[in-house]
Amino acid sequence: MKKFLYSLFIVFFITLLYIVYIFTPLKYPIKNITTAEYKTEKIGNLKILYLSGEPQDIGYQHGLALRNEINNMEKLLENELKNKTIFEKLIIRYTMKNYFRKIPKEYKTEMAAIAKGSNTSLDSIFLMNIYDELFNLYGCTNIAVFGKKTKNGEILHGRNLDYFLSDKLWDKNVLFVYQPQNGYNFISLTWPGLIGVLSGMNERGISLGSMTSESKYQSSSGIPTGILYRMIMENAKDIKDVEVILKNNKRTIGNNLMIGSKHDKEAVVFEFDSNNLKVRKNDNYIVSTNHFVLLKNKNGIYKGSISRKNKAENYIKSYNYLTVKNIIEILRDLIANNENDEPICKYEAVHSIVFLPISSEFYVAANDGIYASAGRFFHFKYDKKIIQYIDYIDYSPDYLWITKNLFIDKYKNKEWSNQKAISYIKSFIKNRKLSGWDIIDLIKFYKELDLKNETSSLIEKLKSIFEKDKNALFNLPAEKINSPETFLLRDHYNNSLLNLILAYEIIDNKQKMKEYSKLGLNDNVIEDDKWYSMKFKEYYNK
Repeated sequence: MKKFLYSLFIVFFITLLYIVYIFTPLKYPIKNITTAEYKTEKIGNLKILYLSGEPQDIGYQHGLALRNEINNMEKLLENELKNKTIFEKLIIRYTMKNYFRKIPKEYKTEMAAIAKGSNTSLDSIFLMNIYDELFNLYGCTNIAVFGKKTKNGEILHGRNLDYFLSDKLWDKNVLFVYQPQNGYNFISLTWPGLIGVLSGMNERGISLGSMTSESKYQSSSGIPTGILYRMIMENAKDIKDVEVILKNNKRTIGNNLMIGSKHDKEAVVFEFDSNNLKVRKNDNYIVSTNHFVLLKNKNGIYKGSISRKNKAENYIKSYNYLTVKNIIEILRDLIANNENDEPICKYEAVHSIVFLPISSEFYVAANDGIYASAGRFFHFKYDKKIIQYIDYIDYSPDYLWITKNLFIDKYKNKEWSNQKAISYIKSFIKNRKLSGWDIIDLIKFYKELDLKNETSSLIEKLKSIFEKDKNALFNLPAEKINSPETFLLRDHYNNSLLNLILAYEIIDNKQKMKEYSKLGLNDNVIEDDKWYSMKFKEYYNK
């Protein structure tokens, strides 16, 4: 009995020691920091951060430059994990400790330096960098055309990154420009605190876009995917180098990794999990989403992923060759025809990017709103050490109606002022000729934000449009009364009048709504148009 109790005590004691080890905070020594200098820029709503030097320098610069942003990311992470059970937290800590042991020392140093510079725990920084591994998040799309499918033999590699908590992460993207002491220079579009690469391109013309793909083969004793892709950015000059890096390092979860290569003048997809690795190729174009084509998928429903892949392929096949604008059009797809169909541009899309690895250019859409690819695509030239802003491709026409509810929620939940909310919309309407229906949408938006002056100003704009259409119609020369031009002017008149009535309905001004509805019924313009007659009667009787 004593032996049994003694053995039980030993088992209990060892278990207790292991649990203490599991929950002991991570620590890692940092060498002398030689430079804390960094450079920042801002284009549109996108912050650009230049980092250079040894791992400890790069990490410390990162932490200093983005201290507030990293602290906010830490709070977001804590909020996501606070409701986990003690068992779930034990699994997370166990997995985290395993991953940390496998990571090359230079990346441990960099993360420790970020923690130091931002006054954040190393645990939080590391958890941000392995979130994909822990929760297998997926929903992304990558497309590439090359060879005969482009006008000049360029590679056009586009990707949408879909991620969890898109309503909280969409405006936190940072474009990092890395100049490491050892390894190739590269750019990476990601979030504060992250050193791994999800979307990137290096100075040798390797572009990269990752997509989680569920597999039954996964391991907690490999190198997390984001950091593995960082190794590719710093060490690969062609597709063969990428394959060697993936083969020679232990892998963790299932992934589709699209690689564009200046040297090889093509793009390929690496499908892999912890046990298997295959390269998928295709002539002149390739598309990948969140299911495997060559490897075995974990049991699950992949209808959405398959529909996005098919949709992109069908678009590509319909053109002899594609341009950047064609790629962006694919990335902006919002159509879902049935329950098995899924749009390529989704609510979860937190950033979108198009790489041109042969000419060292790229287009970035980030921080303008959810459905990131509906925002502006800023065009840059990458010359190994700096990036040069060139121009931009304007918002999708759908931007307002797909983002306005998010901005209203931010205001209603007191996260934003109404002025911050309209700052995003103002940049959208800045260079855009607004239709009457656009103005109606804006009036609805401004009313929700309690912006009375802005709402009144838009109604005055609708009145001005109506008066212009009214004058054009009623001052028409007698000889043109029955001409086709008359019918067009009548339609413009009725449409602008109806818009004005709708605007007064939105602000609940029943007197004005009735007044203009009566005008529509009594001016003899609608005599041949039963639909407008019906609408004016409807609003007059409200």
